[in-house]
Amino acid sequence: MKTITLQQAFQILENCAAVITDTHVVTYPSLADLSGNDENQWLNISWSEDGQDYSIICVEENNREIKVSGSAMFLFDGEGEEFQITILVQQNLENIQESFAVGDNVNVIAKRGDIFHDFTGHIKEINGEYIVVEDQDGDCQSCDIDQIEYSSDDIMHD
Repeated sequence: MKTITLQQAFQILENCAAVITDTHVVTYPSLADLSGNDENQWLNISWSEDGQDYSIICVEENNREIKVSGSAMFLFDGEGEEFQITILVQQNLENIQESFAVGDNVNVIAKRGDIFHDFTGHIKEINGEYIVVEDQDGDCQSCDIDQIEYSSDDIMHD
């Protein structure tokens, strides 16, 4: 387990999409500016469940250093009771790149000059800047990751 400062926790909460409380409720944290005053109510986590309203209010006192583990943050409420929240963040799914491994069968569509190379092979080597793909004939091509997609065909032979 690691500890972070109150200012770091504030920034994380300011940028999160939502939090999950230790009672498994997804909600949005409400933040007020940090002032350095022990009694300053800087965080309010509120939700309704089964017609009942709940609220956890955190003051700066007891939250100067906050324990974190993975995506969990351990805070103290105004009564000094520790509770856990899990941080949810937004991710642009359009920017996720596939993860490839050596040996994966892939389709390659690459343009070099005026010539298109369209072939299926398996990944022989992965380097941060390129991937080497070997075709059925044993010829190797260096490719960019955006020129490769997974293949469901088992085209390689013994």
